[in-house]
Amino acid sequence: MKQQKLTVRPRIGIGRGHSRRIRAGGEVPAVIYGKRNEPQALAVNSRVLGQLLKSIAGSAAVIEIEAEDSETRLSIIQEVQRNPITDQLLHLDLHEVDANEKMTVNVNVHTRGEAFGVLNEGGVMDLASHDIQIRCLPKDLPEFIEVDVEDLHVGQTLHLRELAAIEGVEFLDDSERPIVSCVHAAVIEEVDEVVEEEDVEGEGEGEEGEAEAEDGEKEKG
Repeated sequence: MKQQKLTVRPRIGIGRGHSRRIRAGGEVPAVIYGKRNEPQALAVNSRVLGQLLKSIAGSAAVIEIEAEDSETRLSIIQEVQRNPITDQLLHLDLHEVDANEKMTVNVNVHTRGEAFGVLNEGGVMDLASHDIQIRCLPKDLPEFIEVDVEDLHVGQTLHLRELAAIEGVEFLDDSERPIVSCVHAAVIEEVDEVVEEEDVEGEGEGEEGEAEAEDGEKEKG
């Protein structure tokens, strides 16, 4: 398990104007949600938060929240909002967890090794599942789910039921869910061509939703 510390301060005030003032002062508005407590508004130093997000990029992590005159709380990142143009951090949502209670979280899939089908049969890897939903105690949270693909031949698929068990971790998705496949390169090219054709046909079909980007894009944790 990767565990990080994040120092925060309580904040009072809501609304866009308040959030803009927080950001102008070099901080990011945040909220922590928990089972036993009401949601609490926080402010986090933007530089410190940026360093934390960089250090855990692509990994699941338990965040130890530290605030003055407050007990330390464990949490996981629920959502990060960024400006889609400048990449400025706009907002952070945290979900409090209990060290003694199992939690449900999505963890990214990482592949290990080079597939036999890629090295010898002209195949390419197709990652069907980028994350997997699991249940575990915070102390047992894996940074990611590692999948060994070295024995995969072209035409073969690894399913969730075939993944190595992880102590203290329960996989919650369908056991037959495909995780990663080795396929002929031609199959990927055909799929890309279909997607490109659909994109061309869909151009100019309205501009709804463009305004939604004003407040930033979201990263799920």
